[in-house]
Amino acid sequence: MKANTAQGIAFLYALFFSKAFASHTSQIWTSVASLAFSIGGTVTEFFACCIFLFVKHPYDVGDRVGIEKEELVVKHISLMFSIFKRVDDDSVVQIPHNIANTLWIQNITRSKAMKERINIKVSFGTTMDDLLALRKEMERFVNAPDNRHDFQPEFDIELVSVEDLFALEIRVELRHKSNWSNEALRLHRRNKFMCELLAAFRRIPIERPGGNWGPANPTYTCELTNQETVDWQRTKKEDVEKTKLYPSSTPLSELVPTTPEGGLLSPAQAMYPGLRQRSVGSQDGNTGRRPSIWSPL
Repeated sequence: MKANTAQGIAFLYALFFSKAFASHTSQIWTSVASLAFSIGGTVTEFFACCIFLFVKHPYDVGDRVGIEKEELVVKHISLMFSIFKRVDDDSVVQIPHNIANTLWIQNITRSKAMKERINIKVSFGTTMDDLLALRKEMERFVNAPDNRHDFQPEFDIELVSVEDLFALEIRVELRHKSNWSNEALRLHRRNKFMCELLAAFRRIPIERPGGNWGPANPTYTCELTNQETVDWQRTKKEDVEKTKLYPSSTPLSELVPTTPEGGLLSPAQAMYPGLRQRSVGSQDGNTGRRPSIWSPL
């Protein structure tokens, strides 16, 4: 211990009081500093990889993980990087540990029983009784003897939102009894559940937004004249005004656009007040009238 202390004191004395020794050591320190600057990134990466691999250790070989919304299976782990196989197309992906250290890693293999949420849009006319009936039907399915080993007995349905008074968005929550590390088993269970869910929709029944297609819900098209369109608009506004909880104080005559002479405006005139109707072209031999078009004033 005393010998080491004496050697240190002698080194410091020579460094500060010997010009020749100081000139030689300055070259050494310059080389050391340049070397540290050149390999500093590599040393930092090395220590980051060691901490990620030996301290954090988020996965093992064979684990199914989720990284950046990608489903991957760990195939090989080295000191500086890991090799994965994608679940969707079996392609090989290599991710350095210092990069993976900054990402969210979801380890599916280490997870316990998992659940998934399925969002479905249904008809706006779906009632609470329909949703309760759907829940009862699916609870009967997940608690059946053939399905008890695949699904947990709890089953929930949530009304998420009302979309523009046109459709209801519901969320079905399915709870598995295991994780999804086995992709083939997960797909088998999920397909079985989805088929039963579709059958329950048909039994209740719960329709799609706008009603199910078919003879019971046909689609029609028709052509209306300008006068027929204005009459329909007036009738529609009268019906809406009658059903309002707080009727409008504006006279109904002001709600329907009219001409200065008191006549009804066509949809084109109501939308573009600066249009006027004029007759052009040759006389129509069948009606004795000239066809009319709309043009700016």
